[in-house]
Amino acid sequence: MWLRVDDGFCEHPKVITLSDPAFRLHLAAMSYAAAQLTDGRVPTSMLRRLTTTRAVEKLTRELESAHIWHATRARCAHETCDAHRAEPADNEIVIHDFLAYNPSRERVLANRRNGRKRQARSRARHAGTDAGTDAGTDAVSTRDPSRPVPSRRISLSSRALQVVERLVAEREFNAVKEIRSRAAWRRTVTQDLTERHGTLIESIVGADPAADVEKLHRIVEDQIDERARIHNKADAPSRCASCGGSGYSGDSYQDEKGSWWTPRCHECGGKG
Repeated sequence: MWLRVDDGFCEHPKVITLSDPAFRLHLAAMSYAAAQLTDGRVPTSMLRRLTTTRAVEKLTRELESAHIWHATRARCAHETCDAHRAEPADNEIVIHDFLAYNPSRERVLANRRNGRKRQARSRARHAGTDAGTDAGTDAVSTRDPSRPVPSRRISLSSRALQVVERLVAEREFNAVKEIRSRAAWRRTVTQDLTERHGTLIESIVGADPAADVEKLHRIVEDQIDERARIHNKADAPSRCASCGGSGYSGDSYQDEKGSWWTPRCHECGGKG
C-alpha cells in the first residue's frame, strides 16, 4: 500500500508549528494507518513503537491541540474523518481527515477483489485463445489490420480532467500488478476512463459547480462502481454477431441512443 500525502503537507499551518518529534510521529502513524487499512485509527500501544521518544502522551497532546489527531471521546464534524463515524476509543487515536486523501479500507478491499476478477477473466480469455490455437483452429480476424477501429475522442473540461486524474491515481495506488512504465500506463488508463465515462464525469461536474474535486471524485467512483455492478449481472453473448469472435469485454459502453451496458467486442469493436 501507499500513503497519499498532499504536496503542501509540510507547509500546512497546522503542521508547520509541530515539533520535530511530533511531526515524525504523525508521519509514522499515517504510514501505519495506510499499510494496515485502519481508516486513520492507530492504537496507542503502537504509537510507542513508532517513535524513539518516551514522551508519547506529550506528543499526543501536541498533535491533538493542533487539531491533527483526535485522542478524546468526541466525534469530528468532518465527514472525511473516521472520527465522524465513531469517536476514538480509549486505547486509540484517529488521524483527522485521513480519509480525505486516502481510500477507505472498504474501497481498497473492493478494488483488490475487482482486480483479481479482472485478472481471472483475462487469464480465462487468453487460456481459451491458446486452447483454440492448440486444437488447430484458424482464428482469422475479418478486420482490416490497416484500418483499426477508431477510439471515441472526448474533450473534457479542466475540472473533469482533474477528476480523471484522481481516478487514475487511485487505480495506480490500488494496482495489484506491477506497473513497468507508469507514464504509458497512466496515458492508457486516462484515455480508457475518458472514452468510457467522459459523458458521466462531465454531467456530474456540471451538476455541482461548487463541489471540490475530492467530492466529485467520490461521486464519480461510486457511479462507475454501480454501473459495473449492474452490468456484471447481465450475461454477455458468447460470440460477436459481426465477426464471430469471442472477445467481449463485458465493460460498459454507451451506444448512439445513450444506453449503457451494451458489451463491446475486442476483435472488431462491434456491439452485441
